Amino acid sequence: MSSKLWRYLLIIFVVVGCAAGFKYETSKQILVINYAHVATISVVSSGSSEDPSTKIATLAKNPISGQPLRLKKGSYTLVYTGAQGYANGSQSVTLGGKKQVVSISPVYSEDHLKALLDQSSAQIHQVIAANYPNINLYVFDREALIDRGEWYIAKLVYVGADYHNSDDLRLVVQEKSDDWVATPPAIWLTTVEYPAVPAWVLAQANQL
Repeated sequence: MSSKLWRYLLIIFVVVGCAAGFKYETSKQILVINYAHVATISVVSSGSSEDPSTKIATLAKNPISGQPLRLKKGSYTLVYTGAQGYANGSQSVTLGGKKQVVSISPVYSEDHLKALLDQSSAQIHQVIAANYPNINLYVFDREALIDRGEWYIAKLVYVGADYHNSDDLRLVVQEKSDDWVATPPAIWLTTVEYPAVPAWVLAQANQL
């Protein structure tokens, strides 16, 4: 085989190899996960979080927040375990043509929120009673702290004698600078009547 033919074959091999390498590199993308109050976190193939064989990458022991991960383009689920007092959860992410930066900051766990409610309920009830004297015609049927414990929601059931005004009420109380600020109770809480309260807080209160 002539040296000229060898040169042609070498050029072909180099071009094919570069093309394959370029295709492989462009099939991947950077994922950066910034997180706090997380004990362990795993990146798993979307829809297969229960199958260990689909695990793409794991940040578990002394994870570094902000560490870039180069993964194949596609859909993934970030499955995390909250640190003590914080909730477990998951978040979906899709890697496409651009680098993705995801932030994870879990809310408090149900047990932690319940403990905080046990500590704060008496003070919250006092604030509600001071602002709405007729509240003594109702009993607290359901109540909860949500998110990071700064939002209190409750459902009130009427126990008075006037059955024309016997609808259940719901209300929201927010902690501001170590003080609790109550909003007027209502049968149904809307963003029109309560524009200062996030819609997701109102929705959870209405579900009580």
